[in-house]
Amino acid sequence: MKSISWKILKTTLLWLVIITFFLSIISIYVVSKISQKDSDELLTQVCEKESYIFNDKFKFLESSVITITSYVLDLENECLKEEELLSDEFCNKVQDMTLSIANRTDGAMAVYFRYNPELTGNGTQGFFWSRDNDNERFSYFEPTDILKYEKNDIEHVGWFYEPMKKHEAMWMTPYYNKNLDVFMISYIVPYYTKSGEFLGVIGMDIDFNKIVNLTGELSLYETGRIEIIDLSTYLSYSAGKDNSIEKSNLSMAHYNHLTTIDKENKTLTVTGSDGVRYKTCVSRLQNGMRLMLLVPINEVNAQRNYMLLMFAVCVAVSLICSIYFIVKLTQKIVDPLKKLTKITGQYAKGNWSDKFISNTEDEIQDLSESILIMAETTKSYIDMIHNNAMTDSLTGLKNKNCYISFIQKFKENNDKKNMEYAVLVFDLNFLKKTNDAYGHEMGDELIKLA
Repeated sequence: MKSISWKILKTTLLWLVIITFFLSIISIYVVSKISQKDSDELLTQVCEKESYIFNDKFKFLESSVITITSYVLDLENECLKEEELLSDEFCNKVQDMTLSIANRTDGAMAVYFRYNPELTGNGTQGFFWSRDNDNERFSYFEPTDILKYEKNDIEHVGWFYEPMKKHEAMWMTPYYNKNLDVFMISYIVPYYTKSGEFLGVIGMDIDFNKIVNLTGELSLYETGRIEIIDLSTYLSYSAGKDNSIEKSNLSMAHYNHLTTIDKENKTLTVTGSDGVRYKTCVSRLQNGMRLMLLVPINEVNAQRNYMLLMFAVCVAVSLICSIYFIVKLTQKIVDPLKKLTKITGQYAKGNWSDKFISNTEDEIQDLSESILIMAETTKSYIDMIHNNAMTDSLTGLKNKNCYISFIQKFKENNDKKNMEYAVLVFDLNFLKKTNDAYGHEMGDELIKLA
């Protein structure tokens, strides 16, 4: 047999465990989904916000170069002969307008208008202005002699020949300009005359160090950071110490992840070159590069893990409290039943002295009261039956059954104690004559009197 308390406790705990298990699974799923959605939205919003900051600079610079190009086109329309396009007067007008626009262009480090040396025979014709060390004023610098370098020398003359090859305005990929000893990016427009002849290039440069250092101003989670990705060269750039640029190579797997994000416009989890798992979000920049936001997965999941920990603590506390409550409730139910069981056991042995009524004010109290009434009724019936079995109904004296029982007990006691005893016997004569003469009722009265 198993006790009721064990059955109640076992059944209740089983259901509690089942319910807790399913609630835990559902809660983990819901919390994970909500946490993932919130982190994705946060990363997406921050990524878009940061990309706006960079794109504003790039768009402003593009707009400035396009304005200069439009001005050159207006000047060309005023010229009667194409030879005037190569004159110093034409170049000076372009220079004045270019400096005026460059001074109002935030982030512009250098501005230039360079003629095609195939038209002029001179590799230095045009102008080149760059900001001085205090980064406030533009100063004139001697233009680089284009004819001194090979066309594939990106670090010296890539800014000239690359746009010429593409026949369209373009952003140069980040490169180290040996002429200025600066790591930069450039927006350059190749200018073609109305007759379709390549006149030269108009361009502006931005110090790429300052662009990258903007990424170091981000504060997201604990160690979240921004990298600027150049997919054409498989390189990523991020802010280092002392305003330096940290450059690293992209693995093919990382590259594939980035292109996947680029196409599907979503966040993905990637493994960085440092072996850490990151959640990433990527935004396309105006210059064709990618701005990538990286946050370690453990930091993204920290809030979710905290919520799950709190949930686990709540579940554990709830289970402990539930078990304590069930045990107490079971005791409240079972203890009166145990007492009733003990009492009924005494009743079964003929001991009617103990009495018990539960004060639980429920069905158990009703049961205990019923058992007590039943016990008292049963005792009265047993006493009556016993009395009838051991007593002569006419005289009220003990009968033969009682005599036999008494003698048996007496003999058992006398064998141990060696008690002395006596027996008195008398006989009632002429009872029949009394019955015949006066009736049986008078004979009964005679027997009772005797």
